[in-house]
Amino acid sequence: RTSKARCVFLCHVFCITGKPGVCPNNNLLCSHDSECRNDDKCCSKGCGHQCMPPYKEKPGVCPSKNLGLGACAEMCSQDGECPNDEKCCSNGCGHQCMP
Repeated sequence: RTSKARCVFLCHVFCITGKPGVCPNNNLLCSHDSECRNDDKCCSKGCGHQCMPPYKEKPGVCPSKNLGLGACAEMCSQDGECPNDEKCCSNGCGHQCMP
């Protein structure tokens, strides 16, 4: 199957066989940013889109990519996950917080 077909299949299965209960209203499904409250953006969640708060990119630039090969692990995915003024940067294989 294609990845899109697999996604549609998984969404259908989860909708049919999901756990009982209802999701809270703060997980609004959307198709455009204009449908989201406040500063939230309409972001892809794999199988559909959901209103989510945007992350803020910190000022500065990541170090040169000529650092060699770092740990092949995703230690961060956005600047907001890094302490102080550190940024989430590529280390040549994964991403990690760097000053």
